[in-house]
Amino acid sequence: MNLYKHQIPQIGENFFTIFKDKNITVKKIVSSDIIEDKLYIQEQNEYVFVIKGKADLEVNNKKITLNSGDSIFLKAKTPHRILSVQKGTIWLAIYYS
Repeated sequence: MNLYKHQIPQIGENFFTIFKDKNITVKKIVSSDIIEDKLYIQEQNEYVFVIKGKADLEVNNKKITLNSGDSIFLKAKTPHRILSVQKGTIWLAIYYS
């Protein structure tokens, strides 16, 4: 899989599983600039890299801006949401327990 080859969705995000094993999943995510306002509270730890693009997140009621090359660790059950995202943003998300 090439991280840079994909179609940008018109709405929401496309998820592509790159690797999955017993306690770890690696996904490529491609975002449109129209994102559902959704609060995420996940059961697994998540480490997210912005490969290309920009996004504003709300983590524990605090705004965080991620640009290309930035990353963030989200401990399991940490409330977070996407506030805004640049069309075509590519994420690499690692979920693990």
